[in-house]
Amino acid sequence: MKELYIKFQNCYGINLLEHYFDFSKKNASLIYAPNGTMKTSFTKTFKQVSLEKKPLDQLTGKNGIFDIKVDGNNILSKDILVITSYEDKITENISKLLVKDDLKKEYEELMEEINLTYSNFIKKLISKFGGSKLSLEKEFFNFWKVQLNATKILEIFDSYKEINFPSEFDFKYSELFNQKTLTILKNTNF
Repeated sequence: MKELYIKFQNCYGINLLEHYFDFSKKNASLIYAPNGTMKTSFTKTFKQVSLEKKPLDQLTGKNGIFDIKVDGNNILSKDILVITSYEDKITENISKLLVKDDLKKEYEELMEEINLTYSNFIKKLISKFGGSKLSLEKEFFNFWKVQLNATKILEIFDSYKEINFPSEFDFKYSELFNQKTLTILKNTNF
């Protein structure tokens, strides 16, 4: 991409914004705006376009007019990644941020391996101990209480791949960890 052209009119409070961003000599551009003047509206507009919906002006009810071109061609919705400041997780499209194709491929392969290994790990725990996926995930991350990166996650899951629980662990998670037992365990007299 060498040039990005945008024209937003009546888009979530943006009356009119028209600009050419030149990426021929640099890979980034900075847009500054004081709080409450356009950043959220700019993000909302791109988000709607990425969802193939039309932006609008919420105050007046007017349909928004937008034109977004990359190197002279209309942008494809699948090529838009919107990261909002209030979301605590970035979507699965994070690999779009990686510039080099080899790094992108490596990232996607690693994430696929992590997700598959994690899913198998949780399924094995559920089959042995019962409980829900959500409750087991919460316990897992509470137990490790470390900043988990991809390498650490794979290391943990690999150590449990061939997990064979001894017969003395003949209980269900949901029988041991539920509201009634937690109330008893928290009781100092117990």
